[in-house]
Amino acid sequence: MTNFIRKNNKKVLAILGVFLMVSFIATTRIPTAGEKTAVAVGSVGDAKVLNTDVDAAKADFRLLAQALMVQLPNGNGDWQPLLQLRGLSFLTELGEKPEAFVLLQMEARQMGLAPSVQPVDQQLTQFLGAPIAIRTPDGRVVQLSSLAGTDDADYGQAVQSAGAKLVMVLSGWNRASDVNKISKPLTNYLLAQSHQSIQVRIAVLDAKKQIAHVSPPTTQQLDSQFQQFADLPASGESSPIDPFGFGYQVPEKVRLETLALKHSAIRETVRKSKSDYDWDVAANYYYDKHLADYPATRPVTLPADSYVAAPTTHPRLTTKSFDEVRDSVMDAVMRPDIDALTQKIQHEIATTMSADWTAFHAANPHVTTMPATEPSGTAAASSLGVPYASAEYLPALAAKIQKDFGVL
Repeated sequence: MTNFIRKNNKKVLAILGVFLMVSFIATTRIPTAGEKTAVAVGSVGDAKVLNTDVDAAKADFRLLAQALMVQLPNGNGDWQPLLQLRGLSFLTELGEKPEAFVLLQMEARQMGLAPSVQPVDQQLTQFLGAPIAIRTPDGRVVQLSSLAGTDDADYGQAVQSAGAKLVMVLSGWNRASDVNKISKPLTNYLLAQSHQSIQVRIAVLDAKKQIAHVSPPTTQQLDSQFQQFADLPASGESSPIDPFGFGYQVPEKVRLETLALKHSAIRETVRKSKSDYDWDVAANYYYDKHLADYPATRPVTLPADSYVAAPTTHPRLTTKSFDEVRDSVMDAVMRPDIDALTQKIQHEIATTMSADWTAFHAANPHVTTMPATEPSGTAAASSLGVPYASAEYLPALAAKIQKDFGVL
């Protein structure tokens, strides 16, 4: 054997080289340009779901959405895309989630179903009970069988392949739904969907187009119209006394006016009442009298003695410096003056409004609330120079408080 190999070593090497080259070519394939690598994106039992399957499902639905047409039952021979029917909205959801379409195909195959070779338009016509046809790329609506042997034959085969998968999924869904018990609410819903519908024809009459043919109303007619419906709300609904829904009643409204005192403004007024030097003196005096209110804990190093082998650091209770607590000390010093000024302003507001209300009520004893407009006979000015029952009263009071105290 050794002598044979030595004698024919070149031939043996040539044969081995050819064998290795053939093996390499057989086991190695270079992906073509634009080819997508198949990657598992999920699994159903032992079966894998590949990304290429999902892409194919997406392409199938895109084709079916364009090709499948259903004839409307209006007697005019009109056609509508099948996947746009309201009763088949779940198919649109499958188009938005092609992964679900792939899973439903796998489930249908597990039930023993397979795509049929019968023309898909005939299958769907039998399944849905409505005429189904195919829309060609140039917009014609024809039967699938008529595309054989034409330039659109490949298009028809693609529609047949995608449509057969759809029919297989619908058959699986139909078989699964047969297992469910039909309840009375479901029966009523299906009956309502299929029978409780009407077709109407309407004619829109735009009143605006007739304005040019009608003379404008007179002042007396407008006044009569307003007086007739002045006490009715503008609801727009018809009634026996108001068939056209007119109404000119002004809704009751409430206007809320407030006079607010800002703490920051009062504090600033108090601060300006003394010089900064006087406030610093008062703050330092307060700080010295209330050191216990500003404690601080700081480490203190103790020297070593016979009981402690080395210097030891222990916390010791001390007091924060004046600079650290300056703002809080200043607030504490100003607080009595701030509270006193606030109470003084509140008393001034309450006293002024109470006196003006008493005078207003004496002149108008039957008025219990502030009216939206000035009643007749109450033009007399209040202590602020404007009527109490007017929108100018509260701004005038605010101006007086600002003038006297400078806080608004």
